[in-house]
Amino acid sequence: RQLLALMTSEAELASVMGHEVGHVAARHAASRNTRATIGGLLARGVGLATGSDIATRVAGAGAQLYTLKYGRDQEYQADALGVRYIAAACYSPYASAEILAALDESTGLAAQASGTARSAPTWASTHPNGAARCTRSA
Repeated sequence: RQLLALMTSEAELASVMGHEVGHVAARHAASRNTRATIGGLLARGVGLATGSDIATRVAGAGAQLYTLKYGRDQEYQADALGVRYIAAACYSPYASAEILAALDESTGLAAQASGTARSAPTWASTHPNGAARCTRSA
């Protein structure tokens, strides 16, 4: 709902839809689930091999950080696919950068209004930094 309120053009809506279709076309959910499962199994294996709960936790944290990095890469890929799709549909490819900038600004304002930190560091986030996404989408 918040995202729709930020949109100022049909091209921006097409961009968001193209991004989401990109996730589906690239089978991101399935590959992310596979990586998370493998990471969890490896962490458990480390724990069994070492007999250490701490080693299990450290391996699990490493696997989770790797999965987060993989998710950020998937966001960039979905952004690129979305731009390709909207350009093919004769929408402005710059609409992607425009809606990403509006979303980043809105997120920043909401964080400022609530008195919370703007966001987690990029390495601990499922999505890339908004400014970086805008730059890559332009």
